[in-house]
Amino acid sequence: MNYDFNEIELSKKEGVLSVDEFRRLYQLSSFLKKFPSKGSDDLCKEAAFEKLLSGERQCAETNKRLAGDIPLMWREPHYMVKDFILYILGPLPTGFLDTMVKFGPGSTVNDNKRSYAESGAAFKLTDRLLISSRAKLALAAHLSYNQGWISGLGEFYGLNPYDECYDTMFHYEQRIFKHHILVREDVPNKITFVPKNCDEHRTIGVEPNGHVVLQKTLGDLIRRRLRDVGLDLNTQKRNIDLARAAIHANLATIDMKNASNTLSIECVRALLPSDWFMFLNQFRSHNGYCPWNDTTISYEMFSSMGNGFTFELESLIFFAIAITSTMYGLDLSRNEARKLVAVYGDDVIVHEHVNDLCVSLLEFYGFSINVEKSYNDGFFYESCGADYYYGENVRPFFLKREVRTVRDGYFLCNQLMFRIVKYQAYYLWPVYETLFKEICLTVKPLLGPLHLKVDPKWDDDIADDFEAVLRVPLEYAQKHGGCRFSYNGDDPTKPALCAFSYKKAVRIAITVPTKKVFPGRGPIVDYLLVLRGYKEGKSTYKQRSRDRFTRSVTSSWNGTLSPSSITALNVLFSSLP
Repeated sequence: MNYDFNEIELSKKEGVLSVDEFRRLYQLSSFLKKFPSKGSDDLCKEAAFEKLLSGERQCAETNKRLAGDIPLMWREPHYMVKDFILYILGPLPTGFLDTMVKFGPGSTVNDNKRSYAESGAAFKLTDRLLISSRAKLALAAHLSYNQGWISGLGEFYGLNPYDECYDTMFHYEQRIFKHHILVREDVPNKITFVPKNCDEHRTIGVEPNGHVVLQKTLGDLIRRRLRDVGLDLNTQKRNIDLARAAIHANLATIDMKNASNTLSIECVRALLPSDWFMFLNQFRSHNGYCPWNDTTISYEMFSSMGNGFTFELESLIFFAIAITSTMYGLDLSRNEARKLVAVYGDDVIVHEHVNDLCVSLLEFYGFSINVEKSYNDGFFYESCGADYYYGENVRPFFLKREVRTVRDGYFLCNQLMFRIVKYQAYYLWPVYETLFKEICLTVKPLLGPLHLKVDPKWDDDIADDFEAVLRVPLEYAQKHGGCRFSYNGDDPTKPALCAFSYKKAVRIAITVPTKKVFPGRGPIVDYLLVLRGYKEGKSTYKQRSRDRFTRSVTSSWNGTLSPSSITALNVLFSSLP
């Protein structure tokens, strides 16, 4: 079900919907919106690939348009955007590569053809780095700054810096680079797919591992420069706060469609200083290869999702466009305009009076607006996953996970409980009650405290404790044997704890000693890991784990819930078996 919620509100003759009415309707329409139903894998990939090609066609048109003269009507705002970006970035520092080598969290294109499970630190530190010839000198300079890692790699490859064949340290490094850096004329990124919904997947450009470490140097530098002018990309708080205040502060929320795939080459060339553009262009992937349909693309876009600086670069450009639109449209200074603007990736918030100007300027640079998720009037506003109606949080619960195991049931129940207690979303209780009873019919559930702690940035993050036990009020847990009061944590030799003890299931990551993963080189790999701040002796494989049971103790069973919330929950739980 798809609703235009602002239209629904205005269509009521008696008046607008109450917050509670809207919240219920919104929840009804959203519950299965992100459910991972499989659909046809090939059709989903075909839809995603066509969306990528559509972005390429859009970028090709933008490249042709921006390669010529800027039209007179856009000339003044264009130079204002360009000047503001120059103000933010400044000249590119000569020593910008003199930083610690950083790897991204995901998989990369590499010579060893590592799977996603083999993307831990030990593999990334020791795998040869694939790099295009245009960026090989920059990569060598970046690695050379990390002398501890260089010496470790020398030992890894069995090279002795004191051999007579090495006249200088430079020659020794060159020898290491011949072993560790694999240069190709051009290394395309790998176009792959990740599930999105039953209609289509999402394309990701998996970057060569040598390019990733260079991309992250510039991405981190742009992030620091943006923070210096007041845009902190380490938090979404400002976007969320302004989305909440949008209805009272006359703000508009703008969301882009297919943003990273429509960031064109000529847009970046036209807006960024030439020295920044030169290195960004060196470090990006110019081509992409899709194994699914054996297709190679020469990119019209500048950088795709998966690139180490795409998020920072698009945030920079959207921020400059939003500030310029506000200055130009409301005749404000930069500092005054900054108070009315928030940007995080492709989520943009501006004053409603400059919304049309900002949208037009974005479209001039080749971007498309997602009209279904952009709001400049009415009562509903959304940004960065936060939904507000009349300034009240109405974010619905999305079923994002199939319920196949008991742990899946725990996770879903606890996510529902989290929303019930955080937002007093008691309308979700019937869903919770139904699922809770189904779990009780299947197994005797483990019961644990209402701590409900998740990453503050994302309410829906998967936390192990959300899967460990069913989180219930203390009164219910005591009644059904889910906990007991423990004076010493079940160990008479320990001092008195005077806390509640409960049993839970935990998931332990599978680790393998590095000496088994790297025969004959285990101690050297351990040394490299220690240099990088990782625990020595083990190599962790992603998504490989085992379950076990353990007992935990807590002195704060119901967490920080208010007495009124506890009373309400106890009444609700009185109807459960």
